[in-house]
Amino acid sequence: MKTIRIILIILGYIFLFFQLAGFFQLLVVEGNERKELFDKQLPDQIAFFFGYCFLFYLSIACFVLANKLKKKIKKKADFDMVDGLGVDGNIS
Repeated sequence: MKTIRIILIILGYIFLFFQLAGFFQLLVVEGNERKELFDKQLPDQIAFFFGYCFLFYLSIACFVLANKLKKKIKKKADFDMVDGLGVDGNIS
């Protein structure tokens, strides 16, 4: 489970990186290229926008799932510690 959590965190950072890299690419596009980019048809602009939103929400979902796994791992560790106790409460 810890490996899955680490993979989710890495995926979250990768998605966030791609989303931010695409956004900053828009900022550095110059003159005619920017005009061509923003002169696209409305459906292309909408798809472009939702693509960025999707990457952002995907990265947040990875972080949320990783946090839930962390809590689940901690709860399992606490439960395993209780299993080590004897009938009278002493560690057997």
